[in-house]
Amino acid sequence: MSILLCSSEPGGLNNTPECFPEGHQILHNPYRSTNFDSLELQQTAIQELVCDHSLPQGWYRFMTNNRPAEMPTKCVEMNKCGTQAPKQLIACATWQFFFGSTKDCCLFQIPISVRNCGEFFVYLLQPTQGCMGYCAEGRFSKVVRASVHLKCAYHHPFSNQSLQYVVVWSRLSTSSMKEQIHRDTTLQTFSYVEMDGVNFRLGDTIFCTVTAFMRDSPDQQSFPEESDGFYAGIKFTPESLQISEDDKEHVLTILSTVPIICQGQGDICKITLQLKTEDSGKSFVHCS
Repeated sequence: MSILLCSSEPGGLNNTPECFPEGHQILHNPYRSTNFDSLELQQTAIQELVCDHSLPQGWYRFMTNNRPAEMPTKCVEMNKCGTQAPKQLIACATWQFFFGSTKDCCLFQIPISVRNCGEFFVYLLQPTQGCMGYCAEGRFSKVVRASVHLKCAYHHPFSNQSLQYVVVWSRLSTSSMKEQIHRDTTLQTFSYVEMDGVNFRLGDTIFCTVTAFMRDSPDQQSFPEESDGFYAGIKFTPESLQISEDDKEHVLTILSTVPIICQGQGDICKITLQLKTEDSGKSFVHCS
């Protein structure tokens, strides 16, 4: 089995199952808003608090006031979102042990996946610990329809319609250790993952690992095969140059391994690159 990991053209790819109406559920409780004070509920009927400990694992879409909403990416205060310990997209819940103590924005951690469906986002959620609730906030920025996906393509030398594949996506962490981010089971000989800025970001080196198995024998799997690492971002070749005052031309190549998306015709489409030069112990930074 051979594997190819590469960058895909920008596009919605909104035909993923979770983007269809039957592929997700909608959470539209107005109490989930980051602006809602949960103390109002606690003073009346505590059973009305938003507690997601019994929320079935699955894909969900947020709505507030009949409009698409998103999970916040910043720390949310305690007793907001109709719950005691609000959860934001960084997969953390805020808690404070007693009044006046230091607030911990990431005391409880639960992994969350997100999918850009073009007009809205869906989130892969799972039950929380205790009375915690997933937060939502209105979308104040315009929707960007374009997105960038990576494609993991593979094939088996013995073509068999009854084969299924388990694709595990991982990236290098800051400590250069591989961390698994996403897992997919599919009948297709390819798998996509979105560069969503949360699970997969520019500057990451990304891998996909594929295992094949027969649909009627899921416990008997092939040996896993892993792709080469794919760096998603902008590369400089060479990474450094030694330049002498000899009037010679020196070429620095800038290569983007993923498409650069312009958000709209009225926007200024540009990227800012930072170059650093050193001259006899002095350093200079230039942006272009």
